[in-house]
Amino acid sequence: MMILESMAIDGVHLKHVATTHGGEYAGACPWCGGADRFRVWPKMNRFWCRQCGRAGDSIQYLRDFRGLGYKAACEALGQMPTGARSPATWPEGWEPRRTKEPSERWREKAAAFLKWSQGHLLGDAGSEALDWLREVRGLSAGTVEKAGLGWNPRNWWRDREGWGLENILNNDGKPKRLWLPEGLVIPYQVNGKLMRLRVRRPEASDGPRYYLVPGSDTRSMILNGNPELLIVLESELDAILVSQEAGDLVTAIAL
Repeated sequence: MMILESMAIDGVHLKHVATTHGGEYAGACPWCGGADRFRVWPKMNRFWCRQCGRAGDSIQYLRDFRGLGYKAACEALGQMPTGARSPATWPEGWEPRRTKEPSERWREKAAAFLKWSQGHLLGDAGSEALDWLREVRGLSAGTVEKAGLGWNPRNWWRDREGWGLENILNNDGKPKRLWLPEGLVIPYQVNGKLMRLRVRRPEASDGPRYYLVPGSDTRSMILNGNPELLIVLESELDAILVSQEAGDLVTAIAL
């Protein structure tokens, strides 16, 4: 069941007002009643009130508005709740996968691309992405700058060897090109060293929503705070938000 359908059942009727993020709907907030302050993006499964600050996904809506528990909210939406899993049994002699740091040549090229994309995020090309980061993901301007986020306004293809990567041939025998897709550029640095670039694509019908730039280190993002309190999250943007709100109270880890 879509988030709009759940709201309609509760008498919350919204109208289509924009095509932002695949379609934006607006109306009175079901909590504070603020006229035209409530926004819903069905394709993103998100809602947000500009007046009272209520925000979340379809599960959060049912929990907040109908007072349902997590399991009941999932069942109402026809979703399988995430349950506890039995501890994994590792094969004898198993060792965790070791990550590999990118080459200096890769870092040089990646740093130049990142700096270029950061300029575009603050310009006209990245204005919609910047609004989304602030209004939907809840990141402040200071956090966006601190995280080093950028915006790539178009698809680029580059020479792999120029980035210090192994040359790979396509089926036609021609060298494979390095793809730098349009989207939000999310870097990860450790002790001042650029380890990874990930791109969140605005339209992902032909591939992954989150694209890891080849040559990147695949270690988990760790935003240090209190080493005794850890919070494990799915995405890097989630970890950046938790770090913004909790400061040094917790260490945020994005898998």
